[in-house]
Amino acid sequence: LDTNNSILYSDVMRALSGYERPSLRKEQSEWARSRNIQCKKSQQAFEAQADWPRRFHECLIGQIKARNAVLKQWLNHGAPQ
Repeated sequence: LDTNNSILYSDVMRALSGYERPSLRKEQSEWARSRNIQCKKSQQAFEAQADWPRRFHECLIGQIKARNAVLKQWLNHGAPQ
């Protein structure tokens, strides 16, 4: 999913106008930094359990799918209002 997200991000960057690209670049960087933190925080109560890696991974999958939806919005409609 990370690879697909990167490809989608690149496609959106190419489709955007020059003045929109800095906003998306900043937003994508902030998202990439925060997704692991958000998943660690949301799964913190399960960290000592054997299934924590699966839970963390599922959280990341959810984060990436949500981000892909946002990137598709950028692609189809430009910068969010």
